[in-house]
Amino acid sequence: DLANNRQDPAGPNPRHTGTTFRYGHVGLKYQPSVYVSVQNESGSGLYGGIKLKLADWPIHIEAARENFGLTSGSARALNAGLTANKLGIEAKWGGAAGTLSGRLGLYKISDGNQLRTTMLLFSPNWRPLGAAFKPYASVDTRDVTFNTPNYWSPLAGSGTLGLGVIAEWAEKDWFFFASGQLGTRLYGEAGDSSWSASLGGQRWLNRDTAVTVNLWAMSSVRDLAKYKAQALTVKLDRLW
Repeated sequence: DLANNRQDPAGPNPRHTGTTFRYGHVGLKYQPSVYVSVQNESGSGLYGGIKLKLADWPIHIEAARENFGLTSGSARALNAGLTANKLGIEAKWGGAAGTLSGRLGLYKISDGNQLRTTMLLFSPNWRPLGAAFKPYASVDTRDVTFNTPNYWSPLAGSGTLGLGVIAEWAEKDWFFFASGQLGTRLYGEAGDSSWSASLGGQRWLNRDTAVTVNLWAMSSVRDLAKYKAQALTVKLDRLW
C-alpha cells in the first residue's frame, strides 16, 4: 500500500519518521522486552509495548499500543492517524517430528474495528534438500469486524494454506537466508493462488554493531482484486 500510494499524486502521503528505543533482558525469569517509540507523522504520539515469557513455558505474551498505519502497511491508515491496542501470544514447540510455532494477534483499532490474525507453522525435521533447507506448511488467517478502505480488512475473512521452504547459512559474523512460499485459499476472500519470496542477511561489523538487509515480494488477492507488494528494509543495530 505504501509503495502504491507513493505513485499516486492524488493519494495519501506515506512519509513517516520516528525514533524507537528497545530493551530486553533474557537473563531474567520472564525475559522482559520493552520498547518506547516517538513518531512524527499525522496523528503523532507515543507508542510502546512489553513482551514477557511465561516462566518455563515456550510461550510469550505481548501488550502494546501501536501506530496502526505502520502495522497495517497502509498510507491511508497512517494519514488517518489510526492507533491500535494489541494483545499478542506467540508459542513454539520442538519434538522428534519437527517444530510447531503459532502466533495470535488481537487488535482494537481506534476507528472502532477489531482485527484478529493467526499463524500456525509446522517445519518437519525431514530435510530432503539438505540440512540448510527447511520445508514447512503454514496456515494464516485474518478476520475483522467491518471493512474499511483505510487498510486490508476482508469482511468475509481470509484464510490461506501455504507450502514453502526456508534456506539459512550462518558463520560467526554473518548469516544469510532465502525463502519462498506458494499458497492456496482456505476460506473467505483469500485468492486461489498466491506466492511470496524473500532474501536477507545480517553482517556484524564489530562485536557491537550489525547491519541487516531484507528484500521481500508477494502476490495475492486483497479486497477481491489482484495485489502485489515489494519491500526493502535496511537496519543498523547497536548494542550498549
